[in-house]
Amino acid sequence: MRRYYILILGLLFTVAGTGKLSAQNVTFEESSTVQTAISNFANKMKMSSRLPGYRVLYFFTTDRREMETIEAEFIKEYDHIPHEWKHDQPYYKLYAGNFVSKAKAMQLLSTLREDFPSSVVENTTVTVKDVYECRHKLK
Repeated sequence: MRRYYILILGLLFTVAGTGKLSAQNVTFEESSTVQTAISNFANKMKMSSRLPGYRVLYFFTTDRREMETIEAEFIKEYDHIPHEWKHDQPYYKLYAGNFVSKAKAMQLLSTLREDFPSSVVENTTVTVKDVYECRHKLK
């Protein structure tokens, strides 16, 4: 039995020792115009790619002053959460967060409902940049 083990080990070392692998050197050369085009495309996609996503609508009203007051209260309590307002005539709408995952938006919703009980999650489109910014700020 011991002889078989020695024989098998000997064969393994022989095969492993003689099995040399070598690779060829492959070089890709791109012109500067191709590199510039790829870089521009990557930057454009990073900054403006729109994805289906979710945001929390935590307040809306027709009165701009009331909206500004509520936004100031939001900033005092939740300054780490990305937010913005939009004027969708006749309403001023206050939004928080930018998410691709509805579960993450629901987590924020449950937090905001303590102070803003009429908050809802809304389907929307979000930019990749805004999603990354929101993830970074909410960590």
